[in-house]
Amino acid sequence: MEPNPVPPSGGFGRRAAPSAAGNPAAAPVSYGEDLKKLSQAGAKIAQHLMQAYRDPRGVHVETIVGAAAVLAGEFALRASAPRLPDSGWIAGAPADALIYGGSDKIPVTLWSVVQVVMLSIGIDRSQMPNMPAIAERASVNIGKQFPPKLSVPLEHYPQEFSPNAAPRFRNDVMAIAREAGLDPMQTALALAFTVALLIKNAHTVVPAPILASLAAELMVAVTRIAPLKAPIQ
Repeated sequence: MEPNPVPPSGGFGRRAAPSAAGNPAAAPVSYGEDLKKLSQAGAKIAQHLMQAYRDPRGVHVETIVGAAAVLAGEFALRASAPRLPDSGWIAGAPADALIYGGSDKIPVTLWSVVQVVMLSIGIDRSQMPNMPAIAERASVNIGKQFPPKLSVPLEHYPQEFSPNAAPRFRNDVMAIAREAGLDPMQTALALAFTVALLIKNAHTVVPAPILASLAAELMVAVTRIAPLKAPIQ
């Protein structure tokens, strides 16, 4: 399940220098060969984000993981609810099954991809985010705060308003998906590989449970509001 090799794109901050290459370990096998295609597309998106967020100091871990998580959440929403409002809040959690709940029609969820990688680097399930609780908190905050207040320590907040990554990069993601021949659900899953890959390659810089919590909260939050048309200043 190795994705195409991707050259290093700079370190995270001033610390380690992981590349955007890698393999999200032994991903769920329900999709067979399709998972190889998804992991390759996810690696390509990771490379693109690494290049976009790199500055002379490297890449800030939490910022790039937050960006990838927001993109994953938005594309999960797009795959789950073809008709979305132009603006405003979204009730009913249409993307929850694809993100973490699963169903007979969704044997592989976005979060199952991330979980496999967490397990592969030695993270115990007890340290992983509680996805139903995160989803409930996001729903309670509909109409109040977007995104809901993050639970990670303040020093691990992204350096940008993470939802801005969606309007900034969604066309790039769509182009990579078209090139790889991905449908909407596959595109969302490819972005789960992107999130997983970034966490795997950065977990020696920032603890994986913190990155996973950050990713989970942002991924779910963006499914409760219509996709942003432009970045919020």
